[in-house]
Amino acid sequence: MPHIIDIANAKEMGNDAPRRRWIAFASIFHAGIFGAMTLVLPWRDWTLFAGLTTVVGCAHLLVAMAAVVGHRLLAPLWRLQAALSLAWLTYLGWGLLSSAWYLHALYGGGLGTAVGAALSAIVVVLLAITLPISCWGIAATGGLRLTKPTVGALLLGLLLAAGRLWSLERQAQGVNADPGTITTVEAAIEPELDLARLPKSLKRAPVTPTGVSRCDAPPDAQQLTMVVTYSIVTDRITSRPISRCIQAPNPTQLAARLRQMLDADARHGPVKLDLITRWAPVLEHEPLSSLSLNPGVDGLCAANSCLMPWQLVMLDSFNSHAPLASVPDARLGVSLQALRQQLREPTAPLVRIATKSWLATDDGLHSIGRSTETAALTDARLSKATTLAEEYVLASQQRNGRFNYTVDPFSGALSMGEFSIARQAGTTLVVCELAQRTLAVDRLVRRSLNMLAKLEEQLPAADEPLSVMPFRIGLDEPARRIGPSTLTLAALLRCRDHTNKTHDALISRLGRTLLALQRDDGSFHHHIDRASGKPMALRRTMFVDGQLVLALTLLEAVADEGAPFPARDEVHAAVERAMSYFASQYWDVFIGDFFFLEENWHCLAAAAALDVHRHDAYEQFCLDYVSFKSRVVLDASDGVSPDLFGGYGLTNVVPPHITATAGFGEALTAALAIKRVRKLDRTADEQLLRAVLGYLLRNQWTTERCWACSPRRRVLGGFSEHMASPRIRIDYVQHTWAALGHGGRQLGML
Repeated sequence: MPHIIDIANAKEMGNDAPRRRWIAFASIFHAGIFGAMTLVLPWRDWTLFAGLTTVVGCAHLLVAMAAVVGHRLLAPLWRLQAALSLAWLTYLGWGLLSSAWYLHALYGGGLGTAVGAALSAIVVVLLAITLPISCWGIAATGGLRLTKPTVGALLLGLLLAAGRLWSLERQAQGVNADPGTITTVEAAIEPELDLARLPKSLKRAPVTPTGVSRCDAPPDAQQLTMVVTYSIVTDRITSRPISRCIQAPNPTQLAARLRQMLDADARHGPVKLDLITRWAPVLEHEPLSSLSLNPGVDGLCAANSCLMPWQLVMLDSFNSHAPLASVPDARLGVSLQALRQQLREPTAPLVRIATKSWLATDDGLHSIGRSTETAALTDARLSKATTLAEEYVLASQQRNGRFNYTVDPFSGALSMGEFSIARQAGTTLVVCELAQRTLAVDRLVRRSLNMLAKLEEQLPAADEPLSVMPFRIGLDEPARRIGPSTLTLAALLRCRDHTNKTHDALISRLGRTLLALQRDDGSFHHHIDRASGKPMALRRTMFVDGQLVLALTLLEAVADEGAPFPARDEVHAAVERAMSYFASQYWDVFIGDFFFLEENWHCLAAAAALDVHRHDAYEQFCLDYVSFKSRVVLDASDGVSPDLFGGYGLTNVVPPHITATAGFGEALTAALAIKRVRKLDRTADEQLLRAVLGYLLRNQWTTERCWACSPRRRVLGGFSEHMASPRIRIDYVQHTWAALGHGGRQLGML
């Protein structure tokens, strides 16, 4: 391309004006891209990435300016810009590749597919941004000569890169203790534990996560290191928790030191023992270093200061990294900087540790991990789990009818700050579906529904009696979101027998509101104007459509009773239009052949309609949805830890969320009910449901897992966000109880 090379000569610039305009346009375009990446991409502080990206963006801007004015330095500037762009691409590509390689070695095969796909997508974008214009610039300003020194340098770079990847894999795997040594330690310590408890009248203080364990020397493979946590008696009626580190060269001496330490204290309650079994350096400055700790499995040490895995869970450290400065609630991974401050070691290298853990109670020594032991799903275990979940919900209701919204299982702290009316109604709905009918349950249902009924907002400007529920108490919005109204209506209908049908007028008003929101094609508006009572075409909300169909289906089941309910023909026609729309037009787009979003409530509606309103295509919509979602349930083929089997998730970087898994379990249960009526084969689905229920069971708060739970609040029977994030929220319990209860019934286990 000699005519392009000649633009280096200022005398020829006038003749090459069209080509210079193309160069200027391309350079300005890329300068904008690199400038946006510097300002927008999620780096909280000034970083090397931001600095290099700024330099490359400025180089593009200089080339654009030189091309506009026809400056004689255009060619060398263009060549420099191309070289900088290629260097930037190499830097970022290597950072992504090395981090992905490290994480793959850290988390195993379960991460390989996801990391590979994400890396490929990012690299394709980077190549599209930098490679064409860089190659054009290099070629147009003289090209490159592949001399022997150049080839040698490239080969040397490849060898160094391969060596670095090998080193990263070794670092990720770390040094592991001999399994035989772990078995020997267990055999040695068990006889040394005096597990007799002190009188039950003693008040036990909650175990706090803030106590960093200080060892005599940094933990390593040259000696055995164990952290022991228990409560000691401070006076006649109280105790306080402590964590102490003991070290010894062999199991016998370690057991002797344990016995000596325990004899010196007046102990109360169980003893938690954490034997450090793996040591691996943490690569703090890698791009994805926030994912370098395996959630719920890894702890952290700096010099001789350590935090055990369970302490990081208590601190919610695995959700502490906020990569988006503009979205502080978007969290993924650990904040290594915050953990350094916790360890009070500003300069010592961070070491990732794993532990073998036991809990010593009055009935023996139990091996424990981030969830309860993997065991076969049995009728007895399932029955106990549903009973515990029911007891948690019953114990969580306040005198005013509200359920405790979020609870920290370790501190006992209660938050009602984001109290959700929809989740209050959804929990009440599940109580009426699954709880044993008792006076206590009737009282709970009446309290809850009476509280919800007091929040009703009637719309006086409407042509007929209409009502809505607020999204949150005290939230003043001109447009009311319909989600709380749909679940409130569903709960009122499911619970009519518990309330002696005292809320039928409210049921009628809410039902007429939902009918008024339906469009001619069968879909629904999701907002209604409080002043006029007219539907508003605003942004749609996830989950609401399925809840609408469910509520109207339940309304159709009672519409035959006449006033005050809407006419059955009217409700039947509305349900028919809705089911036809969602079974055909709703996902009639290209991506509908590849994936669905969260449509669990549609499956619940289809199952509820089996005795009320059969619709073949709508039932098939549920079956198709469940068939797609079944691909995302983890099993042995994903290369993940066995305690993740049955969880609904893409990788093991973030443990499968309880609500996502439970929601799929609810949908799968509904699909099984549909298949039973259709006389279809259910074998594979039943096996999958057993795996899902097993995962949920392993993550329930039980006596075994609650050794550090606060005595201030009911925790037993609850469910957290996932196994590495401790907060319990009422809807986590609601959905999981529903999956366990309905799933167990569908399997014939309850």
